Amino acid sequence: MFKRLVFLLVVLGLLPWTGSAVFAQVDICDDAIEIDGNDVIAGTTFGAAPATEDNDFNCGPWNSPGAWFMLLGNGGETTVTTCSGNLSSYDTALSVFTGECDDLVCIGSNDDNCASFRTDSTVSWLSGVDEIYYILVHGWDISTGDFTLTSSQLEPGVVANSPNGFIQAKAWNMLFPVLNPAGCGGGGVEVMSQNWVAPHDLAEEDPKAGDEWLDIDFNGASPGSGFDNGGLSDGPIWITKNFVSEALQVNLTGGDLVDFQQMCVELTNANVGGPVPNDNVMAISTTYVENTTDEPMRVFVCSASDDSVRVDVNNHTSTLVSACRGSAVVCQEVNCSELLPGINKITAYVWEGGGGWRMAIGLMDDTMQPITDNTEGIVFHGADEDGDLESQQSDEAPDCTMEGINPFGWLRTEAWNMLYLDQDGGAAVPLDRMAGNWVAPYEMSEENPRPGEEWDIEFFDAESTGWGGFVFNALPTWFSVASMDDEGIPLTVGDLVDFNAIATQVGFGSNDNIMSISTTYVENTTDALMRVQVCTASDDSIRVDVNDYTVTLVSASRGSAPNCQETRCADLEPGINKITAYVWEGGGGWNMRISLRDQNG
Repeated sequence: MFKRLVFLLVVLGLLPWTGSAVFAQVDICDDAIEIDGNDVIAGTTFGAAPATEDNDFNCGPWNSPGAWFMLLGNGGETTVTTCSGNLSSYDTALSVFTGECDDLVCIGSNDDNCASFRTDSTVSWLSGVDEIYYILVHGWDISTGDFTLTSSQLEPGVVANSPNGFIQAKAWNMLFPVLNPAGCGGGGVEVMSQNWVAPHDLAEEDPKAGDEWLDIDFNGASPGSGFDNGGLSDGPIWITKNFVSEALQVNLTGGDLVDFQQMCVELTNANVGGPVPNDNVMAISTTYVENTTDEPMRVFVCSASDDSVRVDVNNHTSTLVSACRGSAVVCQEVNCSELLPGINKITAYVWEGGGGWRMAIGLMDDTMQPITDNTEGIVFHGADEDGDLESQQSDEAPDCTMEGINPFGWLRTEAWNMLYLDQDGGAAVPLDRMAGNWVAPYEMSEENPRPGEEWDIEFFDAESTGWGGFVFNALPTWFSVASMDDEGIPLTVGDLVDFNAIATQVGFGSNDNIMSISTTYVENTTDALMRVQVCTASDDSIRVDVNDYTVTLVSASRGSAPNCQETRCADLEPGINKITAYVWEGGGGWNMRISLRDQNG
């Protein structure tokens, strides 16, 4: 009763408006609550009327109750979001309009675009000076609940392309949807590494918004099978948020999460062309970053994607992950690269096989701090809409020599000695089999295998079923990043140990229905037992032994997360300790992350 009383007093003008009233709710456009360009307000849609009676001016296919707000433009970039502040209690949606309440024009909408798996919403647009914008906070379908609406407004002429450490959607020049016959895994890292725009070469060319690449050799030199944007162009065309806004009066979703699926939905719902597909497709996007110093700058590329992702910095690939997974705006992998003095082009490829389709790409410095618009020595130029920038190439690969094998808290690929074996238990192997001996007659608790060792495993006695690396060697053979480097075969490395990619690189005939056994060594330099927490994430099932004790045993058919999916207690003996990790795969992605935390986590 008190909350409702406060709301009524504010709406009726009996109390001054401070931008912090509790649970504001106006479900009629004509009575919209005015907020300023940098405001935070808690609200609710419980008990409100449906946002529209006939859905004529609703930006999306929603008919849920809503709350109305109004905001005055200042000529600068404006953002409204339900992602900040207290968590919303439901699946929100946002729609933004210009015009009068009886004749509204939709300029943007969004369902889900947050820095997590949260189902909250964000809309950004370039506002007009003194133009009134109506903001409708509603929900997906008929969802209702409580929300926090946050508005932010930059000064006119100020452009923030990486305010939070991720390069935002407006900063990318995009080519999508390219039809993708290779599914969520992109066909594996070998196919992903091919030229998807042949005969064009993105290492040498700098496409601009509006450029049409009608001569891409689909089903030939390009692994792509075509292009379909619902007839909005004669063929493949590069676009930006700005270009689409000016050409079609459609405000595509923005924010740190570049949501290609939502953009396809928005283009379809705008009725400016035919349906735009968002299944079995892929996107290619470019952006420009300037290193204003006189020396090469080591950076780390933070990436998250749904599904597979490749990131090139100039003419060198830094990230190459074949995976069927969801994403959030947190790093799913971090990989080293280098910014040359001057202009650098970042090119991101994202493949989709059904479901979500999005990416979040950011840069981090040597201390793993996000590089933003305010970072000294860096300028984020965005999509180069004026066409003034030219990328460059380097004959030498980036200097990515890492100090140590656990620089960021995860045991990197370089830390592990690995053995791949065939298995018939699928993704979620029964626990009793997982706990068995997969290398009989050898005993992992007693052996200390080294890279290059051949093991004559008795597959009739072992839980594993065979060895598929005949191209690699006749017998099951242990290998590491260093041993393969000696053979002239570079492996994908990172905090994420990507067995799926490595299998292709080493020459295994298949990376389905397979498993890995990996060992690494950790020294406790004290004279006493050291209690630690073993943090694991995996695709799919995982077992971790510390010395001869099984710490983690998880049977699951799942994708891996960028953080701990489970944490288990273990003790490190004084001296050398062996950690053995088993990861099973039944189809799709195959990887792991393992870190050790102190006893407090």
